[in-house]
Amino acid sequence: MKSPRWLHTHVSLELQRTVQRTGQDDYVGEVLGSAGSIYPDVMVHAGMALQPPRAPVRGAVLASYVGSRRASGNNVLLHGGPYRLPPHVLLDANVSTMGLRFLRGAPQQISFQLSGKNLLGATGPAPGFSGVDYPLSPRAFLLQINLSL
Repeated sequence: MKSPRWLHTHVSLELQRTVQRTGQDDYVGEVLGSAGSIYPDVMVHAGMALQPPRAPVRGAVLASYVGSRRASGNNVLLHGGPYRLPPHVLLDANVSTMGLRFLRGAPQQISFQLSGKNLLGATGPAPGFSGVDYPLSPRAFLLQINLSL
């Protein structure tokens, strides 16, 4: 089935299996093991962008599943052993205008873009370093205005 020219979609799947070679045969090497750190085991992304014909606006949505991941090496050592960070789902979206004429007859154009990040308000830790896991970025909105002269 062929999608219309004004609709673009994509889906991607990432499977990770990372191995680290520390070269350490001591306590640190035993605690860290050979499993790679901070990379999720699996990530799935699905997105859609649409720009209706002859409309001065376009929109896009991106949903991502980020699987469980191991803590960073420093945090494993400081915590006293390996642990995993939980999976989470992120949803981002944006709506933007095409270049609109700013003044009649002049070449200036203005465009607007409203972006939303982590719209579902996912919470939890992301891999950090030096004993601290970072919190996921909170829900955020950004309005951008571009003026070309």
